[in-house]
Amino acid sequence: MRIKEILNLIYNNELKMNNSINLVSSENQMSSYAKLALMSDSYNRYFFNPDLNPDSWNFQGCKSIYEVETKFCIPILKRLACAEFVNIRPLSGLSCMMLILNSLGGDPGSKIMTVSPMQGGHYATESLAKSFGLYVDFIPGIDGQSFDYKKLEVMINRENYSLIYIDQSYCLFPIDLEKVVGIVKNANKKTLVHVDVSHTMGLVLGEALENPLKQGADSFGGSTHKTFPGPQKGIFCTNSKELADIVKKNQFFMISHHHFGEVLSLGISLSEFEECDGKHYAKQVRLNAKQFANCMKERGYDVKFKERGFTETHQIWMSTANIGIDTYEAAMRLFDRGIITNVLYDLPMIDEATLRIGVNEFTWLGACEKEVEELVDIIDTIIRGKDTEQIGVRIQKLKKCLNKPYCYKDKKMSALVNEFINISIYDVLGED
Repeated sequence: MRIKEILNLIYNNELKMNNSINLVSSENQMSSYAKLALMSDSYNRYFFNPDLNPDSWNFQGCKSIYEVETKFCIPILKRLACAEFVNIRPLSGLSCMMLILNSLGGDPGSKIMTVSPMQGGHYATESLAKSFGLYVDFIPGIDGQSFDYKKLEVMINRENYSLIYIDQSYCLFPIDLEKVVGIVKNANKKTLVHVDVSHTMGLVLGEALENPLKQGADSFGGSTHKTFPGPQKGIFCTNSKELADIVKKNQFFMISHHHFGEVLSLGISLSEFEECDGKHYAKQVRLNAKQFANCMKERGYDVKFKERGFTETHQIWMSTANIGIDTYEAAMRLFDRGIITNVLYDLPMIDEATLRIGVNEFTWLGACEKEVEELVDIIDTIIRGKDTEQIGVRIQKLKKCLNKPYCYKDKKMSALVNEFINISIYDVLGED
């Protein structure tokens, strides 16, 4: 039976991930409670009556559970985002990007400004904007992590931009948003500023990075599964009813079903973030990133942007070529031994293979300074090919130390969910 092969692949992957440490900056974990929502009946049901009109229950599959969205998810997000209006309809960060470009970018022929991929901008922003008939300029840059604010001021005063869409995907050092907003609004108060904080959403909601709305931006949004430890979803936040209404109007024909299972999961994740010290988590992420970078530098690795303190977010970029080991080969060695990383060839202004490390998931599991030091030693040992026989034991020992995740703690529930996910196909189907 084909199902056995499929389930076996799933089961083996669960074993692999349970015995690994994930350092991919664009990924995170969720709690057992948040995972449970994705296995519920509501995952396959529609909720099309957010205004709770008694005459609009055409789809009733979520009629008994809609309060998770209206009573918990949305109010908690408003508090964490310090926003009067929030939208949880986007399916992902890219879905949110499309909705915002289409809603706030202006009519076809309008001109917008965004971040060049050479300064860490998302690869898809320019193409998506052009597909909506928008013209695109880039915020001028000095290098891969620096912007030229004087040239920006000249461009802003010379052109009439409808939207400044700031989307630092490869981000070590966030743009000086307050300065950008000042330049933009001084030239034209009608020009909108939207900030895509997909990578740093958890740091923003946890107040480890400044909230874009407090810095003068008109809106912000992005995905909820990177530094924020939630499901793969997208959100939009603003204090402007006018902008909220425009986005709500456009979502009708851009997003149909908003995947209610993910909404339930997001509601749980937001509740955990608020009640289980998400602010401490966010601050610890930045501390762990700094320490990781410094420790790797001390061991002789080429950690990028030393002159600027390596990083101000969850990301660290480093190469192993300077110690005589190809960086891609280093990434493969790490994966084989249980350390999952992200090796890229197109990081801004870097012309070699580079490891993009993220400590967000490692931190969410409970890692602090002591655990970071042990992780660095394990990574160094694997890359240099030393003492590999004991690495698996050391990784498991380290993971056992990570027993303080920032979520509701219920060992029985966690065990039940993990048992359901990890159950062997032979237990389910029986051996032939």
